[in-house]
Amino acid sequence: LLHEFPVEAGLDPSASVLADDEAELLRQAASIEAIDAAAEAGDERTAALLGLGVYHAGLQLPRMVAQRDAVGEAFEAMGADSSEWPAYVRNTFDQRYRTRKTEIRGEAEAVAADIRHGAGAVSGKLAETVQDVLPPLREACETDSWQGFVDLLDEAKDRTNLRGGGSAEAAMRVKDAMRDLRELDKKAQSLPAWNEHDELALDTLVSLYDLFRDACARYEARKRELAVLDYLDLEIRAIGLLRSRPDIAASYRGRRGLFAVDREEARLVVSGPMLVGLAYSGDGRLLYLVDGSHLYQIELS
Repeated sequence: LLHEFPVEAGLDPSASVLADDEAELLRQAASIEAIDAAAEAGDERTAALLGLGVYHAGLQLPRMVAQRDAVGEAFEAMGADSSEWPAYVRNTFDQRYRTRKTEIRGEAEAVAADIRHGAGAVSGKLAETVQDVLPPLREACETDSWQGFVDLLDEAKDRTNLRGGGSAEAAMRVKDAMRDLRELDKKAQSLPAWNEHDELALDTLVSLYDLFRDACARYEARKRELAVLDYLDLEIRAIGLLRSRPDIAASYRGRRGLFAVDREEARLVVSGPMLVGLAYSGDGRLLYLVDGSHLYQIELS
């Protein structure tokens, strides 16, 4: 597509495509230049450097430049008022995991009910274990703090002991509930949790954006000097061409009846809109996804 319409896509027809390792070296060089400039600037970029530290900035900045389309969209999604960015990030984080947290809390209440129900029917060592497990489990179900819930659930899990109690039905139900508690603790521990490091990182958001944009600008300038592109440039330019020139998109679609793509490819942030731009013409055209030996068909909408 880009070979056929380079000028329409805003490309230099003589530009070459960098290999992955070559592009990475350019991104690292641009990031180092941006960090060096930030150290002397005395502006928001300097604040980002102080907040992140030179070492971590050197690690993260090339990665951000490599994914500059997604990173740029993430910053844009937070809105024009940068003072609202910290609240946006916290709310987005909370919403992302709110449903799963509610489910885990519900499962904890069910486990607690099962253990309480069998408490009076067990004896000996198992009865002692039940009495050890129930207090922190009860507190976990009552606390409003997610981190408090996770800590108390973990404490209750540590107090479980599946030995003793025999094989009577009531004892087996209590032991099954304790096994469920252990699995539930793993689920709760696996969920990302907001911590003090995240809170500190929020203070650098605005300044990090300036540092990121400077690194991207230096990377783009260097690519123009060398007349080169990276693979992300190809995808971004292809999407831009398909969106800005519906006549070219229509002519390209007209040459092909169906499109087949790898399922993982269809999930990509960039490839998704590109595939739709290439394949969809408003007529419910089918897109075929290849997954191993299976072939799936879906309608684009």
